[in-house]
Amino acid sequence: MGSFDEKPTGPRINSFRDLRVWQAGMDLVEEVYRITQMLPSHETYGLTDQMRRAAVSIPSNIAEGHTREHSKEYFHHLSIAQASLAELETHLEIAIRLKYCSPEHLRAILQQTASLGRQLYALRNALTKRKPTPDPRPLPPLLLLGFFLVVSLLLGPAVAKAADTFVVSLTNPRLENFTNGGAVGLYFSATDLRGQPVGQLSPEHVEVQEDGQKVQIVDFRGEEQGRPVDIVVVFDITESMGPFIDGMKEATIDFADRLAKANRDYRLGLVTFEDYVVRQDTVFTRSAREFKSWVGALQAAGGGDIPEDSLDALVVASRFPFRPEAQAVVILITDAPNHFRGDGSEKNNPYGREVTQLMADDVIAELKKANLSVFAIAPPPFVAPDLHKIAQATGGRHYNIVSEGRRFPELIGEIGRSLASQYFLTDFLS
Repeated sequence: MGSFDEKPTGPRINSFRDLRVWQAGMDLVEEVYRITQMLPSHETYGLTDQMRRAAVSIPSNIAEGHTREHSKEYFHHLSIAQASLAELETHLEIAIRLKYCSPEHLRAILQQTASLGRQLYALRNALTKRKPTPDPRPLPPLLLLGFFLVVSLLLGPAVAKAADTFVVSLTNPRLENFTNGGAVGLYFSATDLRGQPVGQLSPEHVEVQEDGQKVQIVDFRGEEQGRPVDIVVVFDITESMGPFIDGMKEATIDFADRLAKANRDYRLGLVTFEDYVVRQDTVFTRSAREFKSWVGALQAAGGGDIPEDSLDALVVASRFPFRPEAQAVVILITDAPNHFRGDGSEKNNPYGREVTQLMADDVIAELKKANLSVFAIAPPPFVAPDLHKIAQATGGRHYNIVSEGRRFPELIGEIGRSLASQYFLTDFLS
């Protein structure tokens, strides 16, 4: 989608940042944050939070849609952006009716929303007139690990079925025995372009190379072959997270059932945080119902400032007693960016000190030490760049809570399917 703008004859579009409609959306976000500072404090977790979420959703969905492969997906995200714009305009009208702001104060921002609405409509209309995006040509399904290891899938028609192109992804390699014979263990998954797992893989479908030379696979575990997994859920429990706590209760049993049906020997742990780490008991349970009771006991409250202490919570997660043979996974769930060393948080702290002394790179080092992969359901990268960086650096994945938060239980299910369908192999390197 990178070459398409609302006016094809305009300047070349190299990324979503070049889109005028995205730029207008970002300007709107800034204005909304400025206006909501004037709202009463008792609306912090009400109208203020709703207005900010709706505003952030607009450029987030424009950006996400622009990076999608197909026009239909782009159109879908633009539709979400248009709906968020209508939601924001409704919130602004409510603010006027409640006499929080006068119509004069909001005249400029309402003009912004009207202009942005026209731009979104024009862009969506242009997309409907374009020819459908053709399916991409099959690409070699290769994945590079570090600078030395290549994994490729050698799929025959029985496995490939209707899909021709696959995405291969893997978590951090297990290098505990690397110096003892050169063994490396890694989990990987293969999905088609629709994100559906590719099943029924065997060693014959996989080739591992070092510097272009094929190396020996000495262990391969696929579906229903008992691959253990230890999962720690790191949960933001500030007041705005109430709906996600309810969603996690709904999704927990289904999440665990997916793992059990795939014969994954799972254990679940829980860490919670706000401006400090609240629950930091490093204990696992094998019972989905017990884990659900832990989540059910959570009470969403607090969160006076926007950032929260997710970095310290992730470090606590890294200290759980993960089994050496198990895949180690963290699922981070937050709607806020993170505090970090030097962010000035001591100004709002009653104890006069910074919330955390950590930076993202410190946390990445701890997570890698424990061979942890982070699946982050968090704000978009331009709002929470550290959390996006952590997910990428640990071989996990970042989901945008702003644009996809409405389907939160489904997101948890997707992560469950991803973990349930992963494969494990061990190979010897020279």
